[in-house]
Amino acid sequence: MFPRHGSYKYQLETPARTFNSMDSLIQSISKKTKNCSYAVQRGINSLQHSGRRFDLRIMVQKNPKGKWETTGSESPARNLWI
Repeated sequence: MFPRHGSYKYQLETPARTFNSMDSLIQSISKKTKNCSYAVQRGINSLQHSGRRFDLRIMVQKNPKGKWETTGSESPARNLWI
């Protein structure tokens, strides 16, 4: 979900849907998710390498001692854990 030129956009399935107000966006998402909880993040501009877009995702969790540590990383373009 991210605003573009005064609008909001999300893509749950294809194609992406665009809305003029946050209220209409929330109403549409609520119908699709049937009141289940989901995390929402702001859209980001993807990096490019050799003309192909990619992003990296890092999983960070607290260990038993309460310290944060990296427990996994992924590049969704390849669906491989690094």
